[in-house]
Amino acid sequence: MTKIFENITILELSDSAGEYTGKLFAGMGAHVIKVEPPKGSKSRKVGPFYQNIPNLNSSLKFFQNNINKDSITLDITKQTGFDIFLQLLQSIDIVIEDGQKIGQENLPISFKDIQNINKSTILLSLSPLGKTLESENFSTNDFINLAYGGPLWSCGYDDHTIPPMKPYQDASYHISGHYAFMGAMLALMERTKTNTGQHIDLSIHEACHNTTEAAMPAYYYNNRKVGRLTGRHAAPAKTIPVVFKTKDAKWCFIRIPANTNTWNKLIEWLKENEMEKDLGEPEYQELSFRQENAQHITDILEEFCGNNDANYLFHKAQEIDMVWAPVIAPYESLTNEHLEERKYFTKIYHPELNETIQYPGRPYLFSKTPFEITTPAPSLGKDNSRIYGNLLGLTKENLTLLKQAHVV
Repeated sequence: MTKIFENITILELSDSAGEYTGKLFAGMGAHVIKVEPPKGSKSRKVGPFYQNIPNLNSSLKFFQNNINKDSITLDITKQTGFDIFLQLLQSIDIVIEDGQKIGQENLPISFKDIQNINKSTILLSLSPLGKTLESENFSTNDFINLAYGGPLWSCGYDDHTIPPMKPYQDASYHISGHYAFMGAMLALMERTKTNTGQHIDLSIHEACHNTTEAAMPAYYYNNRKVGRLTGRHAAPAKTIPVVFKTKDAKWCFIRIPANTNTWNKLIEWLKENEMEKDLGEPEYQELSFRQENAQHITDILEEFCGNNDANYLFHKAQEIDMVWAPVIAPYESLTNEHLEERKYFTKIYHPELNETIQYPGRPYLFSKTPFEITTPAPSLGKDNSRIYGNLLGLTKENLTLLKQAHVV
């Protein structure tokens, strides 16, 4: 099948901030070359590690974000390394770099200089506040991105004496990575008409700010602050809980049906379990009455959840067109029937480990341009000989000298 980006070559000079963008391109066929310092990207040093043994080639987090990529080592802070980097640019479609002051530090070349070498190259920069504010030298991490960008304000519990809760893993880098991917695709589309690349200056702060749903508009336009609410959208006023404990000590997310036909199906279900109480009365046929008595309805449904197992509630509710679902633990995803049906999890053989490892799989299914996982994350510098040989004509002897000089 066609791979939509199979003729695109990308240099990725980034750690956590840009790796996910590179992964999305690599899964759609792009040749992504990860350029790392000779001692490896900092993301290689972030756990957990394979068999709990930390080394530069065992980070499970690095495995996840760097499938399908090649790895070369190059110290672009040295003049010889920088000159090699300039030679590589001659055949590159996209350069991904981050401004996190990690790994290679800031890219020591301007977009104008890149254009003078290859006018069709797209420069994709991900930085905390955007390049226009780089003079502030703003240091950040995922936690700070989510706090300063706004999402953290909305994440947590009804009890506001408990601090806000950070989403798991690198949520801010996934958010900004998606925006960067979309921006780069638009730049590629424009390039087909102009044959000229663009500089995409992405602010991680702004990307996170765009994902706060109603929190920011509520404040900007109505001067109202939203409050954190357990298991539901943050809102200016407290809303009714929607997550309840089940008979088998799990949790179920529920919704009171707005549609009257679905409401009547719920009542029949409750009757089967002798739990309808007064909800079958005629006045409940009116949506406005159900809204006025939402707390009473919720109290009955909370008791109903406590009398039944989560999986039963989920499947029966779905049968009658209700938006209910169990809250599953991460380990339960491994045997989730829907993920299994879509063949989501993918097993990849790691030759350096002589081991097959199961990975979270493709993020979406395209019928004509599939996202594919073909190779594991590369070991450090695995592709030096092939990349430098094919693109620049460097010999083994050349590479040996460059290694001795700590350039590769």
